Amino acid sequence: MEQERMSSRAALREFWERISGKKALRVGGYSVIASLIVLGIAVALNVLVNALPASWTQYDTSSAQLFTISEQTEGVLADLEEDVTIYWVVQAGQEDETLGTLLDRYAALSSHITVEVRDPDVYPAFMEQYITGTIYNNSLVVESAERYTYVGYDSIYSYSYDGESIELENEDGEWKYALDSAFPLDMDYVDSMLAALSGLTATAEIEAPDDKAQYGLDEPVLTVTLTLEDETTLTFGDETAMGGERYVSTGDGNVYIVDAAAIDPFSYGLYDLIECEAVPNMTDTLSLTVESETQSYTLESITEDAPYYTDYYEWYLVTDEGYTALGGVGARGVVSSVTGVSWNECVCYDASDEDLESYGLDTPAAVATVQYIYTETDDDGEETEYEASFTLELGDYCDGGVYARIADSDMVYIVDATILDNLLDITPEIDMLPTEPVRLTLSDVTGFDVTIDGETYSVSISRGTVYDDEGNESEEVTYTLSDGTELDSDTVTGLLEDLNSMSGDGTGTERSGEELVSFTFYQERGGYETVTLSFDEYNSTDCITTLNGETGILAPLDTVNSVIEGLLEAFTAEDEESSEETAE
Repeated sequence: MEQERMSSRAALREFWERISGKKALRVGGYSVIASLIVLGIAVALNVLVNALPASWTQYDTSSAQLFTISEQTEGVLADLEEDVTIYWVVQAGQEDETLGTLLDRYAALSSHITVEVRDPDVYPAFMEQYITGTIYNNSLVVESAERYTYVGYDSIYSYSYDGESIELENEDGEWKYALDSAFPLDMDYVDSMLAALSGLTATAEIEAPDDKAQYGLDEPVLTVTLTLEDETTLTFGDETAMGGERYVSTGDGNVYIVDAAAIDPFSYGLYDLIECEAVPNMTDTLSLTVESETQSYTLESITEDAPYYTDYYEWYLVTDEGYTALGGVGARGVVSSVTGVSWNECVCYDASDEDLESYGLDTPAAVATVQYIYTETDDDGEETEYEASFTLELGDYCDGGVYARIADSDMVYIVDATILDNLLDITPEIDMLPTEPVRLTLSDVTGFDVTIDGETYSVSISRGTVYDDEGNESEEVTYTLSDGTELDSDTVTGLLEDLNSMSGDGTGTERSGEELVSFTFYQERGGYETVTLSFDEYNSTDCITTLNGETGILAPLDTVNSVIEGLLEAFTAEDEESSEETAE
């Protein structure tokens, strides 16, 4: 069974490649509303459906609207001797205009026919006497004195793709793939097909042309057929010379011109119609665990009480010794590649063990499990948060990406190959480490010592709240040297921010040059009350950073020198002023 499907898919893909994007598709199926009504009336009057002439279930056509009523149908309606009520079940604003026009014409052709609209919102119990289950807009109930019949808006819809038939059935209001009811059919595609045809209108008519081949109808790009008791077929040919419109035949001998876009919803093969599994919203991610033959690790998101000297970093590698802070770009990139996964295409919807082996998913190359917070909203708008998990399995590489599935699912997809690349090739303790020289949480810092050219300056920091004339509050930060000298607040704040926002210039190996400056920061942070930071000469453009005893990240030399000069100027500003006053 699965080998047959794979062969079928290969044929479909081969055909699609052969037409190179051309919307060439042979489709069968469209609901013939007038025929449904006639059949419904016949059943209501106890007339055998099989005895109805085929023409009763066909549409006539006109240049204004493709579907009208045939002469024989008019005769049937004129001969009615029993009263018949047609209930049009539809919500306000959802009326099918074509259906409404046909119902009006039916009522006009027979005094025995009455059409009444029943809005299920206004008459919620009305349909219970006729049918149970889901009722769809624009359905009909045809009722005489002794009997009735329900006529659904749609019946059986089928189409063929390069001779490969794809048949969709509507059973009790639910569409299914006829050959396999387990096929996960995406109703959006079916709705688009029906919507495109329900409003199909001709802008012009060519009466009984001798040669239909000149309109491309001998080799149509699309045929649409609906099957009820009989079949009704629309055949689409070439686009018109001016473009934007297309020739279509309904089988009555004439040719009509319609909007070329009418065929767009049919440009799909069977596997394009699959409703893929939804990937949950994992924006509130707690952790990512990766398991492969080469490495296994867990990344954890910590946004409060971080186990590090700063709040700047969100992601941490969980180790036996505790936590290792990770650089934002690298960690977020790996995490988001999993949480933001999207399906390029579905290649199998009911994978067997043999199928999984062929995709490399019997023993996945990598398994990524995300723990996240899921928020559920009840009918009253109350939100409840739950911890949930999502596991993605990645198998073999293939053309277009890599095979993947949600753990324990029967559906197999192709996803972007970079997801697997990231999980296999990136090692957290090497490739995800922070690349910034320092990222203090400055609001936690209560003071610092800085040593420049062998001289140490100690600065205490105090914070308070001040109010302006309008009562608006703001924070006031005061920097004071150990001798009581108050420093210019804006200057020192700016220098600390310059130091704290430096970008890394790569990594070095060891301290080998002269120390340019060293800091000891004091902060209110449990376990990290002091942070040591020093910058040594490295080359003509960079200096090497040592943070809490760990050496490696390079920092731009010009920025470090600018901070040093700025601090020295701030520390000695009052001495210079005193010297100038003495000289005067």
